[in-house]
Amino acid sequence: LEGDKENMVRATLKYERQKEESLKKVKLEILQTTGRMDKIEVYTCEDGPEEDFLILVQDFKDADRQFNIRNAITIDEYYGKFRECMKGSARDTWDKIAGTVAWRTTMTFYENLLELVKEILGEDAKDNQ
Repeated sequence: LEGDKENMVRATLKYERQKEESLKKVKLEILQTTGRMDKIEVYTCEDGPEEDFLILVQDFKDADRQFNIRNAITIDEYYGKFRECMKGSARDTWDKIAGTVAWRTTMTFYENLLELVKEILGEDAKDNQ
């Protein structure tokens, strides 16, 4: 059992190191309602492994929880901040999906995010999120 735990820790550290080496980060500036400017680094993805896209989505959600991004900026800015994290066809697909929304809300953002996951990873991946 102890050896399994050690192997898991080694595998996790190796994965984190590989993730950091293969992914780039984008810096987002978030002006909080208190006037404080938060500079947040979030993983970005270009046309690459699907895993990179999933890491970006999770990292953005984690940053949102940690820095309360959604409550600090307008919903249009929130859509834009997420867009800043993507490049290539992922960004083009997001633009296509987000561009169809007449009235943006937090709920429509997450509906659009699920649609993006479906477009990039396929229908089965969306159902597993």
